[in-house]
Amino acid sequence: MKLLFNVLLMLPFSLYAQPKGIHFEEGVSWKAIKAKARAEHKLIFMDCFATWCGPCKMMAQRIFPLDEVGRVMNEKFVCVGVQMDSTVKDNQEVRNWYADARRIEKEYKVGEYPTFLFFNAEGQPLHKTIGAMGSSEEFLAKVNDALDENKQYFTLMGHYRQHLNDSAYLRNAIIAALTARDEVNAASIGDAYADCIKNLFAKDNLRLILGSMISSRNRGFDILLHHGTEVDTSLGINTAEKTLVWMIRKEEINPLTKKDNTEVDWKGLYARLKEKYPQQAQKAVLGACADYYAIRKRWKEYGPAIVEYVDKVDDHHDMDRLNDFAWNIFLKCDDFTVLASALNWSRFTFSNDSIPDDNRIDTYANLLYKSGDVKGAICWEQKAMSLVAAKSNNKQRYNFHKYAQTIERMQRGEKVWENPL
Repeated sequence: MKLLFNVLLMLPFSLYAQPKGIHFEEGVSWKAIKAKARAEHKLIFMDCFATWCGPCKMMAQRIFPLDEVGRVMNEKFVCVGVQMDSTVKDNQEVRNWYADARRIEKEYKVGEYPTFLFFNAEGQPLHKTIGAMGSSEEFLAKVNDALDENKQYFTLMGHYRQHLNDSAYLRNAIIAALTARDEVNAASIGDAYADCIKNLFAKDNLRLILGSMISSRNRGFDILLHHGTEVDTSLGINTAEKTLVWMIRKEEINPLTKKDNTEVDWKGLYARLKEKYPQQAQKAVLGACADYYAIRKRWKEYGPAIVEYVDKVDDHHDMDRLNDFAWNIFLKCDDFTVLASALNWSRFTFSNDSIPDDNRIDTYANLLYKSGDVKGAICWEQKAMSLVAAKSNNKQRYNFHKYAQTIERMQRGEKVWENPL
């Protein structure tokens, strides 16, 4: 028995070690991969990655080596990793794949990494999914989609025109297209889906239609424009207006503001858009105008622009957003008229709260200080400090000391907006 044990110890450990995780084929061509898949009656899994891609490396280090992943993938697939970029350090095996990698990149529109492609044994595409997954469960759920012909991206894209009255089929096709980042097909199928479903304003239906919309030519835009009340009832107040404004800015305004040296005729633009979108034009133009000046750091023009936006069209529902506007004015604007407007918004952001937010009070205090009311500023900064005095988490302790330092700087008469804490 002892002799047998010694003999066993002398055998190579590799005879007993079981491979963990996904087994990726190495040193073989695309043609050989397909031949192996046919011989073993398996599908093909292709990991398209780039050497510079952090999420690709995460998948290779944390997900692919897992036992539960390997068991599924090795049983059902012949697996291959394909490097899609090229570097001076590439070995001959990688170089041998260059031509196939370029063809795959073009034919299957691989532009984000990681991209996972699934093929049948003949090399015909079945499914495509994009992006890293944080767990084996999430990854294997995507693999299950690839095994289900009712969810396979390429399968669904190839046949959806024969199912334009089948809402279940179209729904799966939209989801598959969105997962594959195929916005064009998703939008086209979304239009067909909107035309064939019975309950247009059901929450899930609307989310899918609006989520696949890419232009004002899509059915979703028409629904928003003419059925805003129903959309808001289903998806929440102001959903229709916010989405319409976003699309109007995307199509009508953003192309005019792309170049840094472009001067936009805002009044002329508003006049033109008001004829086309009488209810949304003002909000779209005023918001875009303020963003335009902020991006270019043209603060003298930003101040009046953001005041006009907030006073005329902001719905005052997003207190954090309003607080951000006020803080930007404190930091960047010296016009006392603009500061006075910002003080009004800033006070509004916490005046109706049973427990006021200390950050918003801090904004208000700083605006008071810049406006010349030192005594009032210190009083309000002390209130902000008192709100966090008894709290023990790290953020609140930091805020307590920050407010205390701000008070000291105010007492010394420093221009706190030039070097804010």
